[in-house]
Amino acid sequence: MFSQTIFSIAPLLLTAVALTITLWFFFQLKSEIARLAVPQPAERVETNEMLHLLSVRLDQLSASVDEQRAIAPITPIPPPAGLNLGKRTHILRLSRRGDAPDHIAATLHIPRREVELLLKVHDLSLKTVAITKPDAIH
Repeated sequence: MFSQTIFSIAPLLLTAVALTITLWFFFQLKSEIARLAVPQPAERVETNEMLHLLSVRLDQLSASVDEQRAIAPITPIPPPAGLNLGKRTHILRLSRRGDAPDHIAATLHIPRREVELLLKVHDLSLKTVAITKPDAIH
């Protein structure tokens, strides 16, 4: 009878011991987290010193930038022209090769209408040159 009682109580005792150990570890972990969350006085001093050094360095950099601006004022960069000469040349080269304006626009990542306009202007300029100077066109 005694052994039967021990066998029936043993799982309960083991569960109680495991629960007690788990709670002990839980409270130890919570106390460690709380201890680490509060900065130590030495860490506070070190952090304050670092903040002061960073503040001083930032003031120095700000003064340096102000000096540079006073020496050489920033001039605004003009916006780029609508179509640079490199792309214009590339469009004309692709057109002479026989590519369609849709293909040229897709290749150079520019609008199709812009390619068509450039080709029309180029054709008109060739016609104008042919009318004014017939011997200039080969």
